[in-house]
Amino acid sequence: MYKDHKCFEQPQNEEMKIWRYMSLPKFISILETQSLFFNRADRFDDPLEGTWPEANVIGRRFPPPNMSTAGKIVYITKSLPAFEYTCKELPKKIGINCWHANQQESKEMWENYIKDDEGIVIQSTYAKLKNSITDKRVIYLGVVKYIDHKNNHIEYGNLYGPYLYKGLKYSYENEIRAFYKNFGGGDNISDPKFNLNRGELIEVDLNNLIENIYIKYGSPVDFSTKVKEEIRKHGFYFNVSSSKLS
Repeated sequence: MYKDHKCFEQPQNEEMKIWRYMSLPKFISILETQSLFFNRADRFDDPLEGTWPEANVIGRRFPPPNMSTAGKIVYITKSLPAFEYTCKELPKKIGINCWHANQQESKEMWENYIKDDEGIVIQSTYAKLKNSITDKRVIYLGVVKYIDHKNNHIEYGNLYGPYLYKGLKYSYENEIRAFYKNFGGGDNISDPKFNLNRGELIEVDLNNLIENIYIKYGSPVDFSTKVKEEIRKHGFYFNVSSSKLS
């Protein structure tokens, strides 16, 4: 189920179109499981995924100047090591599902995420994604911002903060992210049994989620037929069209 969270910024227009580009096998998996896959946060290719900006890291090394001597000792011996441990372990306990926000298809997204000609994109809206989540587990949803990790600083006090910011070179992704956390009953990050495996399948109502499906430009003639057959085989009747970039 979707749940509001004060740390997740919402778009001004929840009817904005969102897109998820994928191969046919991944789409078939969605049809078969009626779920979206939330990839474990430490399994993304971006080396800065889930990291704090340099200014935050430097600022954390030293206790606040107005802190008492006893407080500084606790900070250095306990608080700082606990924070570093949390930064290391947290990515194993967070699942993320990513979407591209745009009013139209993106050639850059097609080229970066579909390496051959046989690809599709699911088109939905932010509101539909939010309302389609049927899984009983809590899911958060928010807009990603883009920063310079060397020179920018982000607010402390939010464990999700580093996952809501990405490097400037990814700004073309206009990313929307859905999050699942698996900390355990007491949000105990130190308990290894609450780690995700490779990720997590989160159940969704596909009829509520999917508005349109587009076939990648340059796909083989029979590829559209394959996609439609898979949709019908799994009991769905989604609208399938050729890419408008054809």
